[in-house]
Amino acid sequence: MKGIVAQSEEGGGGGKGEFSLVAWLIRFAMLAAALALVVVGYLHERRRHNSINNEKKSNTNIDK
Repeated sequence: MKGIVAQSEEGGGGGKGEFSLVAWLIRFAMLAAALALVVVGYLHERRRHNSINNEKKSNTNIDK
């Protein structure tokens, strides 16, 4: 079978240079997950930072 090229049906993914909805949905999902992680991390650090500041304020009020 040397030199024979088999034809195959490409299903759903699109061939080279074609638009692939599945590929774009995967890229969008990855981008959304990355952004969600950044936002959750930011909110977590902000909450942690605010709790440290509140503890410092309450400790200084006790000393006075």
